[in-house]
Amino acid sequence: MSGNPAGKPPGTRHAFSQGFIRDFALVWQEEGLEAVRKVARKSPESFVAIAAKVCPADVRISIEQSTGGLSPEDWMLVQQVVQAVKAALPDAADRNPTEVFQFVLDALRQADAKTINGE
Repeated sequence: MSGNPAGKPPGTRHAFSQGFIRDFALVWQEEGLEAVRKVARKSPESFVAIAAKVCPADVRISIEQSTGGLSPEDWMLVQQVVQAVKAALPDAADRNPTEVFQFVLDALRQADAKTINGE
């Protein structure tokens, strides 16, 4: 009997945990790779967040160092901004960085002005 006479019998939580892990492993065996691909396609932010949680600490530290300490969500945002700049300014890599940043700043101001003016 547990410390709470009306509570669960000892070992119940352990039995539940073992059952959950067994069932999870079964689903993983059947759906694993496709489930991972589906999450990566439909919710890249969640995919990166999950990866960050399951990565060993030393890998996580290495990733954080290489991304300047950005969170997985912020890193995804940076990647999306870079892709948008490349789409709007295909020769961005050949331009002066100041010119590229000015282009981005002007585009942001223009988008913000449309929002303010209700366009």
